[in-house]
Amino acid sequence: IYAFASDNLTIEDNIIQNNVYGISIFGDPGSGLDAVNTTVRGNTINQSSAAGIRVSAKTSNTDIPENDVRNNPFGLAVTGTAATTQGLKFNRNNVVGNSDGVSSFTDYVVDATSNWWGSDSGPSGEGPGNGDAVSTNVTFDPWLNASVGSGDPVTDGDFEVQNFQSDATSVERGDTVSASADVTNGLQAAATDREAGQVPVEYVLINASGGVEVIDSTTVEITPGT
Repeated sequence: IYAFASDNLTIEDNIIQNNVYGISIFGDPGSGLDAVNTTVRGNTINQSSAAGIRVSAKTSNTDIPENDVRNNPFGLAVTGTAATTQGLKFNRNNVVGNSDGVSSFTDYVVDATSNWWGSDSGPSGEGPGNGDAVSTNVTFDPWLNASVGSGDPVTDGDFEVQNFQSDATSVERGDTVSASADVTNGLQAAATDREAGQVPVEYVLINASGGVEVIDSTTVEITPGT
């Protein structure tokens, strides 16, 4: 299915297989024609010879949710640059059995969060897991820990704790202590990831001989942008 310079197009509930590109969305940089407001939802896209879905230059507001993208050389291939591609979202898809799950061939950063990559450990390649691979310039975290409809978002938990401060250095059991710290998402700070998740916090006492006793614990919720 070619979506060339289309406007408000929805491609939905198809079985697409054994093509060069299952779906290709693109405009024409030469004439200035754009493909805008494209939705690709609920399709099964298998065994393409090049890519299950390709998004090229001169596209904006492309939403690709809830598709089954399997057994392609590239599940999603993005060839449009940051200057020619805007608003691409690839979320809540099953991306399984592809040689590469999502690849950005340019400087455009693809939002590919909350997808099932075929492994609860997340995507491989630039990701930390064993699922379908992602390239650089792909935001994949959080991912789903099972297929769409049954999986929950999980994160790799790559958070940093800095600037810990307390109003006391020596306390006894029963004392009240106030403390603070900055919890940051290191990958988000590098502009390559956007994470949500939980950071475990333990309250401990260290006795005179150096022994450590955990007296309480909790979790802190982290949301993207905080």
